[in-house]
Amino acid sequence: MSGTDVLDDRRPSLRYQHPRPPAAISRKSASVDLLHTAAPERKEVVRARAASRPRRRRAKFWSSIAGVSVPDNLRGYLHDPGFWRAFSFADDSDRWRDAAELIAEFPVGGNHAVRLELNMDITLFELGLLPPGAQKPLSVGWDDQARWHPHVFRWEELDLVCRAAALTERQLRHPGPALALLWRFAIIGEHDDVDTITPLVDAAFTTLRRDDPARALPFAEGEGVEDEPYWPQIWHQFDAQDMRNSEVVWHRDAYGNWSVTQDLEASRAGKSLHSMRWTPEEPGDDSYFPFTAWRAMLDQARHTLADAVDARWLVDDDVTRLLEQIAAERDLSIADELGRALAAAGCDNPVILTGLTDPVHPAEICWILELITATTQGALIKRFLEPVPTVDPNR
Repeated sequence: MSGTDVLDDRRPSLRYQHPRPPAAISRKSASVDLLHTAAPERKEVVRARAASRPRRRRAKFWSSIAGVSVPDNLRGYLHDPGFWRAFSFADDSDRWRDAAELIAEFPVGGNHAVRLELNMDITLFELGLLPPGAQKPLSVGWDDQARWHPHVFRWEELDLVCRAAALTERQLRHPGPALALLWRFAIIGEHDDVDTITPLVDAAFTTLRRDDPARALPFAEGEGVEDEPYWPQIWHQFDAQDMRNSEVVWHRDAYGNWSVTQDLEASRAGKSLHSMRWTPEEPGDDSYFPFTAWRAMLDQARHTLADAVDARWLVDDDVTRLLEQIAAERDLSIADELGRALAAAGCDNPVILTGLTDPVHPAEICWILELITATTQGALIKRFLEPVPTVDPNR
């Protein structure tokens, strides 16, 4: 690891401050103001607005045990450009004024899950963590247009969670709804290879666009929203998540927890990091961010991936031959044949087999190939897929 590498495993000797509020003397006092005061304030906004209108019925939620982690009403919106316009803060209409709260959970195995609450009426999106036995989620971040704290996931963590969710819940194909909904909570740092990120995110957005016009629910006449269908693109939000060249540094403590800091002067001069994952004063302090539960969730996600593959499948002659052919010829078209060979070799994992024989996108083939061959996460994405521009090419 070079001296300039931003992945620093040592405890930082320089104490950083959160850039907000300006009056804060120490990072601890700033954290108290932002993380303890901001959360109740945004909750009060929700309560006040809810009290001013008829009582809303909570969106029906189906647990992963029932086989559906995304409720039916949210699932219908995923292929509606109007939903994504509002989700991207680009809708000033009244369409969502009386919308029920939408909730989705993304299970990663072992009763661990990531939970997303979408308050469409006030465009408040809250990210939570559900450890085993938890009665309510642990807050890890949120995004709104007031005091947002959306910087939560390291990219490899987000991709890992989406892969584990796909293996745990068959309907959560990856790339697909999990990545499309959770992407806004990612942090892109100096250590990230953008060429492994953009193809996967673009693929997630691409899977949303179906050619069924009934899926695109129209806005009511006179709502003031453009007729042009709005589909998310990677460049819509990439700049807000791209913290490269912003003095953002990740630190790993003795417990294995990753936390983040940013130089105060750099935040004042450019982009500011808005995150609950700031490095605590003492290692292992979960006062502001549930580091222990977060680490346990990620460990479970890794176990889910490891348990999905039986090494005996890979000694089959046909499987070995096809894997070598795909690698040598860079040809994903024979993934279907590989899927059949794996089934004959004893593979009965429906996510692996369906992803190879009937993929939603070539990116699904790539991550499954990485899974079964224990290849570094993202390596085959970069090898087989072209990077996607992070700025609008039409500008």
